[in-house]
Amino acid sequence: SISRGEAFENKVVQTIAKEHSVSPAQVLLRWLFQQQDNRDSQEDQQLQYGQKIEDEYRKILIVAKTATPERMKENRNIFNFVLTKEEMDALN
Repeated sequence: SISRGEAFENKVVQTIAKEHSVSPAQVLLRWLFQQQDNRDSQEDQQLQYGQKIEDEYRKILIVAKTATPERMKENRNIFNFVLTKEEMDALN
Protein backbone atom coordinates (compact mmCIF):
# COMPACT_ATOMS: atom_id res chain seq x y z
CA SER A 1 0.00 0.00 0.00
CA ILE A 2 1.22 3.49 -0.82
CA SER A 3 0.03 4.86 2.52
CA ARG A 4 2.30 2.45 4.41
CA GLY A 5 5.30 3.03 2.14
CA GLU A 6 5.25 -0.44 0.63
CA ALA A 7 5.12 0.90 -2.92
CA PHE A 8 8.46 2.67 -2.40
CA GLU A 9 10.13 -0.77 -2.29
CA ASN A 10 8.50 -1.95 -5.53
CA LYS A 11 11.19 -2.89 -8.10
CA VAL A 12 9.37 -1.16 -10.97
CA VAL A 13 9.06 2.06 -8.95
CA GLN A 14 12.73 1.88 -7.94
CA THR A 15 13.90 1.25 -11.51
CA ILE A 16 11.91 4.18 -12.87
CA ALA A 17 13.16 6.42 -10.05
CA LYS A 18 16.75 5.52 -10.86
CA GLU A 19 16.23 6.18 -14.59
CA HIS A 20 14.88 9.69 -13.85
CA SER A 21 17.26 10.40 -10.94
CA VAL A 22 14.35 11.02 -8.58
CA SER A 23 12.99 9.33 -5.47
CA PRO A 24 10.39 6.55 -5.50
CA ALA A 25 8.00 9.00 -3.80
CA GLN A 26 8.42 11.44 -6.69
CA VAL A 27 7.69 8.67 -9.20
CA LEU A 28 4.48 7.75 -7.40
CA LEU A 29 3.36 11.38 -7.05
CA ARG A 30 4.09 11.98 -10.74
CA TRP A 31 2.18 8.78 -11.61
CA LEU A 32 -0.85 10.06 -9.70
CA PHE A 33 -0.56 13.46 -11.40
CA GLN A 34 -0.34 11.91 -14.85
CA GLN A 35 -3.37 9.72 -14.14
CA GLN A 36 -5.34 12.92 -14.39
CA ASP A 37 -3.72 13.89 -17.69
CA ASN A 38 -4.16 10.45 -19.27
CA ARG A 39 -7.93 10.51 -18.86
CA ASP A 40 -8.27 12.95 -21.71
CA SER A 41 -5.10 12.24 -23.69
CA GLN A 42 -6.86 10.79 -26.72
CA GLU A 43 -8.97 13.93 -27.17
CA ASP A 44 -6.28 16.44 -26.35
CA GLN A 45 -2.71 15.52 -27.27
CA GLN A 46 -1.55 18.99 -26.24
CA LEU A 47 -2.29 18.50 -22.54
CA GLN A 48 0.87 18.96 -20.47
CA TYR A 49 1.69 19.78 -16.88
CA GLY A 50 -1.87 20.30 -15.69
CA GLN A 51 -2.80 23.12 -18.09
CA LYS A 52 -6.47 22.16 -17.81
CA ILE A 53 -6.82 22.00 -14.05
CA GLU A 54 -10.19 23.75 -14.24
CA ASP A 55 -11.68 21.00 -16.41
CA GLU A 56 -14.38 18.80 -14.93
CA TYR A 57 -12.39 15.57 -15.20
CA ARG A 58 -9.93 16.66 -12.50
CA LYS A 59 -11.15 14.38 -9.73
CA ILE A 60 -7.90 13.16 -8.14
CA LEU A 61 -6.63 15.05 -5.11
CA ILE A 62 -2.99 14.34 -4.36
CA VAL A 63 -1.99 14.82 -0.73
CA ALA A 64 1.60 14.02 0.15
CA LYS A 65 2.10 13.48 3.88
CA THR A 66 5.36 14.56 5.49
CA ALA A 67 6.59 16.78 8.27
CA THR A 68 10.13 16.96 6.92
CA PRO A 69 10.99 20.20 5.06
CA GLU A 70 13.37 18.35 2.71
CA ARG A 71 10.66 15.88 1.72
CA MET A 72 8.13 18.70 1.26
CA LYS A 73 10.50 20.27 -1.27
CA GLU A 74 11.07 16.89 -2.93
CA ASN A 75 7.31 16.28 -3.16
CA ARG A 76 6.85 19.57 -5.02
CA ASN A 77 9.54 18.70 -7.56
CA ILE A 78 7.53 16.32 -9.72
CA PHE A 79 7.36 18.60 -12.73
CA ASN A 80 11.00 18.17 -13.79
CA PHE A 81 10.29 14.85 -15.47
CA VAL A 82 7.49 13.03 -17.28
CA LEU A 83 6.74 9.33 -17.16
CA THR A 84 6.57 7.65 -20.54
CA LYS A 85 3.52 5.67 -21.63
CA GLU A 86 5.51 2.48 -21.05
CA GLU A 87 6.41 3.58 -17.51
CA MET A 88 2.80 4.54 -16.79
CA ASP A 89 1.65 1.12 -18.06
CA ALA A 90 4.25 -0.65 -15.91
CA LEU A 91 3.09 1.27 -12.83
CA ASN A 92 -0.57 0.61 -13.58
